[in-house]
Amino acid sequence: MDEIVAYLANSPANGEWRGWQISRISGSANNILYRVMGNGDDLAVKFTIRDERRRAWREFQALTALQETGLSIAPQPVLLEETRFAQPLVVQSWVTGEVTAVPPQSDTEWNLLLNHYAALAAVTPQTVQISLPEATIDFSSVADGLRHIHLQLEKLPEIYQPGSLRRLVSSVKAKLSPLKKRPFSVCKPPTHCCWYGGWQGWPAICMKCLMVKMSGWSNDRTTGRPILNRKWRSMWKGQRPF
Repeated sequence: MDEIVAYLANSPANGEWRGWQISRISGSANNILYRVMGNGDDLAVKFTIRDERRRAWREFQALTALQETGLSIAPQPVLLEETRFAQPLVVQSWVTGEVTAVPPQSDTEWNLLLNHYAALAAVTPQTVQISLPEATIDFSSVADGLRHIHLQLEKLPEIYQPGSLRRLVSSVKAKLSPLKKRPFSVCKPPTHCCWYGGWQGWPAICMKCLMVKMSGWSNDRTTGRPILNRKWRSMWKGQRPF
């Protein structure tokens, strides 16, 4: 394992190396993702951005929490390495599945999706021993949404903030501040997803990409209690780690 991850840290092209079949996976956003097969293993090797969010660590901890509860609904954590390479590294089992941008097409597919969310909702800080902080970005209320918008805006020096951006933020604040009800979940652009609010105890569902950003504890929008958030795609037809 040490040799293959060290080799991948140099961003090699697709091919074979010492018995390992290597495939670079596209569409992995700001990560460098490989699928490697060899020695009886089929693994996803992900190099993440190095920042204060500790992205690789969060993902490894979230997967470990699911493993601790005995849920077989996600890849298995294999290796975490935050200091050895230029980018933090997380290795997990590869789970083959179809990545799709359309909502469930049948009652069976909807039931699979809802059962998946129900299983995730059962994982709380009280049911696992693993250490995991709150989610980095969690738009669980209007106030949280506005707070995160301003936190992100503050990262851009004011002199570089376009007037159109400042006007947009002011407009959003003016329109959202009077709202009293819990909002539907907000999907990160540019995915432009269609969201449905939680019902009968279910967390809110994103019909298009089914992504929950930045692993960590979040508040269930229906019950208000902490649940596990994890970045997912293609929940109902299989998973692929991104």
